[in-house]
Amino acid sequence: MLDRHWHNQNNCRPSYWSHVTTVLTICLLAIAMGLGGCQSLSASSPPPLIKTSEPVQLGNLREVSPPKTIQALASSFNQYQPQVTILSPAPDTVLKKTTVAVKLRAEDLPLNQNDTVPLRAHVHLILDNEPYRAIYNLDQPIVLEDLEPGTHTLRAFPVRPWHESYKNDGAYAQVTFHVLTKTDSNNPDSDLPLLTYSRPKGDYGAEPILLDYYLTNAPLHIAATNDADLSDWRIRVTVNDESFLVDQWQPIYLEGFETGENWLKLEFIDEAGNLVANRFNNTVRVINYQPDGQDAFSRLMRGDVPLAEAYTMVGLDRPFGVEPVEEAGEPEQLVETAPEPAIQTEATESVELDQQVEVEETEVVVEEVPLAAPKETIQDLNTSPEGITEENISESPPQLSPDIQQPEAVEEPELVGETEEEILQTMVEEKVIEEEITELPTAPSEPLDKLTPTPSDS
Repeated sequence: MLDRHWHNQNNCRPSYWSHVTTVLTICLLAIAMGLGGCQSLSASSPPPLIKTSEPVQLGNLREVSPPKTIQALASSFNQYQPQVTILSPAPDTVLKKTTVAVKLRAEDLPLNQNDTVPLRAHVHLILDNEPYRAIYNLDQPIVLEDLEPGTHTLRAFPVRPWHESYKNDGAYAQVTFHVLTKTDSNNPDSDLPLLTYSRPKGDYGAEPILLDYYLTNAPLHIAATNDADLSDWRIRVTVNDESFLVDQWQPIYLEGFETGENWLKLEFIDEAGNLVANRFNNTVRVINYQPDGQDAFSRLMRGDVPLAEAYTMVGLDRPFGVEPVEEAGEPEQLVETAPEPAIQTEATESVELDQQVEVEETEVVVEEVPLAAPKETIQDLNTSPEGITEENISESPPQLSPDIQQPEAVEEPELVGETEEEILQTMVEEKVIEEEITELPTAPSEPLDKLTPTPSDS
């Protein structure tokens, strides 16, 4: 019995534990599926949306303000509203060869063709979705060779010397053409929003690094909010597997790049996080960052350049729209010319106060010296009302100025008491005023107290 009972118990045990095992397995599977579902949900969640008031901060990557030198230079270039046009090739042209000559026109853009200037305003020209070509001289066509047969698209827009794009109306130009035949490639839909990658590109020797792009056909956020038929948009930025979203079309300056190669991806997505399916709306670039670069651009971005040198580096003597030399010169001219009316006024008052005495003094010197017109005499002696006194006759004639106290000459009592012979003798002994008395007018020899002004002196 025991053996059978034990045997029966042994026979029952596999059945019991099988049931328990099944239950546990189901529970574990349910838990695993739940965790997997949570992980899948987390992975599909969009990255954080970075508002303009919320600077980027993801791991080592962070958003910073533009360098102070760039902010100072910006005012010199922000005054422009460039207008760019692609003159050739014409839209929808079918070329019979694999070479095309591109002609551009840019208005209201301060282009500088001096190759000695390291940083200059220019135009970014993009073929299909290739990295841009910097065009500084628009007088000559840009020749593109060995083009693949099929459809191609050119995009062009102006940029400042540090590659930040102008985003005003009319700054962007786009043309689609064909080489030998038409194809579906490189032909963006003109009815859909289009993202054009601009910066960063190439090699960098300093941070911050500019992130910049161009948008066309993107609706305003307020319009998308008020119109259910319009889908709002975002730009998803991925830098070395770190992603964030931006909803404002403006340049972003980033720091925290790794030394060596870094990759970036820009995507134009809708409000649900889905990629808007248009050509060029998903672009990836690889850049190389090596700190401590000593080229002009690296020094400018790092802030190692004094502002005066920075203006020279971008081809400026001073900020556009500001003329500090002329502004400084205007008050100096006013200082020089302002005293003139006061001098003339004071001189006129002095002439009126001293006219009687001077006329009398002039007519005292007579007989032996040929004299000139009386009006010239008054003007000459006018500058030295005390010139015929013994105390001042040896001194050079004083110049008129606001500080000269002309009326004191009227109070000289000795002038009336001097005789003609004394005055003549003094003039002979002191030759300083010989040139003046040679031009004095002739007048009859009379006693000084009886002389009166002639009609021509009034």
